[in-house]
Amino acid sequence: MVAMQIEINGRGGVILLDPGYQIGRVITVMIDQQYPHTGRFVPSSCPQKEYCYQTMVGEKYVQWSVWNGSNKPETNLVYVGASYHSPVSVTERRNLVYNFRSLLATNNKGHLLAGVYFKAALQSTFTLFCDDDEDPTIKHRIKVPSDKFITLNEIDNEVEKILNTSSKHLKMTKVQFCNILSEVAKILEDNDFLDQMCKINDDIFKLGVDENNNNEGVNNYNLSG
Repeated sequence: MVAMQIEINGRGGVILLDPGYQIGRVITVMIDQQYPHTGRFVPSSCPQKEYCYQTMVGEKYVQWSVWNGSNKPETNLVYVGASYHSPVSVTERRNLVYNFRSLLATNNKGHLLAGVYFKAALQSTFTLFCDDDEDPTIKHRIKVPSDKFITLNEIDNEVEKILNTSSKHLKMTKVQFCNILSEVAKILEDNDFLDQMCKINDDIFKLGVDENNNNEGVNNYNLSG
């Protein structure tokens, strides 16, 4: 993602380029939320989701909200208050504690081909999916408890087939893909780590709620680039 500060007749805003694999468009975020502010929209590549971007916290952050069949959105913050120095020091901080994780392969139009996604939680479930090797209109999807991948000794044939196809789309070997899933499964057994990570994620969500409802809650948080 690239964020570029803009000004139109004294009105400030941010243009977001390449905001995500499912959003094949430029996003315009105006501070006053007036034209050409993009506002809330449904991407053509993912019609079950709605997205909305708006500035907050003194225009240092862009709040990125996603509704996926629920009245409560998933909320991210993108820091735009300083130039980009490194993935860890600026924008990727948010992703480090985001509690919904995925590893995905897409085609050049942004359509999903294969991958895995899961919630960062104890006793989580990996959802593995892929297009069929011979007929891409056929979609394979299966849910597997994350702890099944700790030792990799309890993987059945149906899961093996999806792992084989998914690893090809992800441009890695099946062994590499399984090793990644195994390492993640072990991390998901660390209750203390998950508690800390999810607390930070919840704080970010609450910050967004406070900013949308009133400005008083913002003073309770100290976010910096």
